[in-house]
Amino acid sequence: MSSTFKLRALSNWFFPNHNAYNGHPSVYFGYPVYHHNQYGKEMATKLGHTGIIVGHEIGHTFFDKHDKLQHLPYFSKEVEDCVQNQYNATCMEYKEHSCATTDDSLDENGADIFGLHLAYKHLKSYYGEKLRTRIDRLKMTNEQLFFYSYAMSFCSGRLSSVTFDKKTGKYGSHSAKNVRANVIAQFPPFQKAFNCSADSRMMRSATKPCHIYGSRAPETLKKINN
Repeated sequence: MSSTFKLRALSNWFFPNHNAYNGHPSVYFGYPVYHHNQYGKEMATKLGHTGIIVGHEIGHTFFDKHDKLQHLPYFSKEVEDCVQNQYNATCMEYKEHSCATTDDSLDENGADIFGLHLAYKHLKSYYGEKLRTRIDRLKMTNEQLFFYSYAMSFCSGRLSSVTFDKKTGKYGSHSAKNVRANVIAQFPPFQKAFNCSADSRMMRSATKPCHIYGSRAPETLKKINN
């Protein structure tokens, strides 16, 4: 078997770029995601990076456009509006090269927030009372490291932008990277972890927290339970 054939065979399971995708009911990951999870030193960084990516991809099955459902029996427009309001507020506050909040990015935006909530839940479960224990060599707590790891996953060294297809008139499915990092302002544990003041720039862009799943989510959960 040639090395080329081996590479093609493996590409059915792993691919070389830093990405992942939901091929419901399976989720596929790029090799860099696997590498980070395998060799990362702190669990907080693994959950802040790989954990959120995993949660994001799972989120594509549990977040849907309310009038074009694929996998869910029902979904709330209230949740959609909550997500898009936050992305729009962050876009307006932090616009760099270009930025837009449209239905084209709705699924990805919702999956971002879903993934963050899911990974943070596992973070709390893993660390327990040590969640806010300070890591001396890094001068931060396990909780803060989780959020730093999340933000680092969007660093590129370039001004953030969105893609736009002139032929179709549609924006790309992903929001600008800096916007995806900064919507975390609406997440109460982030505010608490860094003692964010209410009048700080980041908090000025925060809208009300969005609950996509769980007991605090709007009609979604009630309908499924019925």
